[in-house]
Amino acid sequence: MDVKTRIMIDKITEYVRKEYKIIGPISDIESIVVSMGGIIVEKTAIDDLSDIWIRKSGKESFEIFLPPVQISWTIERRNFMIAHELGHSMHSYYSNKEQNVINADYTIMVAEVASTVNEILLSDYQIKTEKDNKKKAELIYELLEMIRATFFRQAMFAEFEKIVHEKIENSVMLSADDLNDIYYKLNQKYFGNDIVIDEQIKYEWARIPHFYSDFYVYQYATGYAAASAFANSILNGEKDAVEKYIGFLKSGGSDYPIEILKKAGVDMTTSKPLESTINRFNELLDMLEKEI
Repeated sequence: MDVKTRIMIDKITEYVRKEYKIIGPISDIESIVVSMGGIIVEKTAIDDLSDIWIRKSGKESFEIFLPPVQISWTIERRNFMIAHELGHSMHSYYSNKEQNVINADYTIMVAEVASTVNEILLSDYQIKTEKDNKKKAELIYELLEMIRATFFRQAMFAEFEKIVHEKIENSVMLSADDLNDIYYKLNQKYFGNDIVIDEQIKYEWARIPHFYSDFYVYQYATGYAAASAFANSILNGEKDAVEKYIGFLKSGGSDYPIEILKKAGVDMTTSKPLESTINRFNELLDMLEKEI
């Protein structure tokens, strides 16, 4: 690896590492990678940094291993990609370390929680430390868009599925026009009268591949709400917040996901995690208005 490559990688990892100090060693790149014998290496030619791998070097352990992380080095927001993928790596590392082979694999409902926690923490750090008002506004907007797309929109998708399946179970015949009408009305419901709802949006349901896997999309919304609850408790310095989060990472698939979250202090049977996410969205909107 040449000097240019090394500097680029060091710059990115140092940037992410600064934010990670807020929750200590569980998300510090050095503790996740270096202390376990990991190295960061480029996969392709030095002048074509399209991929890098964060992987374990030296002798492999059959009991504990660092799951590999591959990211695209040519895309924007590399910091967020590293943060996101290291969240997955941390989750798998702790699950494999603490659980047996049967219980180590966590379910899809919590699969994106750790990666999203990392993204939320990094966003918060960047917003708080950015001095340029224009760049800060862009960062706030990006976080707002993440919540809109991952939380609100996926909840709308889930309600569409629920309505459609309930009608089918009640022997109601549905045409494409019926589905268009249901989907369009949900867009009006979720985005309100202040947003222009393009008529062609009614066809969007037909191109969402997740609808062909029953009741998959709701987990994006619940996963984001759970991640937001973890991140907020950490950022607010709540008692045992980090320890509870580590406990969640260690739990793997040892129990039902909703029970694992509850044990870690995030009760998805209540409205609190959802309300917390909505309140954060409103806070960010207020922040954005001050910056523009």
